[in-house]
Amino acid sequence: QTILNVGGSHTAGRVAGTYALGYGDPIAVSGTGTLYPIGIVNINSSDYPTVNGLSAKLRIRAQVNCNDVAPTGNYTFGLYPITRPGTSGAAGVCIYTLGTVVSGSNGATVTTPAADSQSTLVGSDFALPSNGQYVIGVVTTGTVAASSHVHVNAQLQFHYA
Repeated sequence: QTILNVGGSHTAGRVAGTYALGYGDPIAVSGTGTLYPIGIVNINSSDYPTVNGLSAKLRIRAQVNCNDVAPTGNYTFGLYPITRPGTSGAAGVCIYTLGTVVSGSNGATVTTPAADSQSTLVGSDFALPSNGQYVIGVVTTGTVAASSHVHVNAQLQFHYA
């Protein structure tokens, strides 16, 4: 079952970094102000009790679609806790900082996607993290090439195993 579905675009000139995914707007770089809402899920273990001896597991599925120009670099998706700094944004923006990726959540990776490519990624199952607010983030390893445009989508799913 999908519990969070997010997506956004990554455009020419964006540098390598860790970005939070939202709801169709440009993806947001960690620790800087953003105008756009990011996709936040509140995970509370009491919402996912053990059923018939089976524990809740999470995984990330993702899709990366590129235009006619290959973007350069790799894209790795994961689940990240978020925090808000004491001063969390000037007029018209909010700041979110992504913490350390949840262990085991960052297995959905595409290496140097090609021009006009469609990539479907599936990460491994991982255990529920500590209770709190989380986002699906993507780590990019290169500056997006001139004229390149990348659409990224990701889903956080749970099932019992």
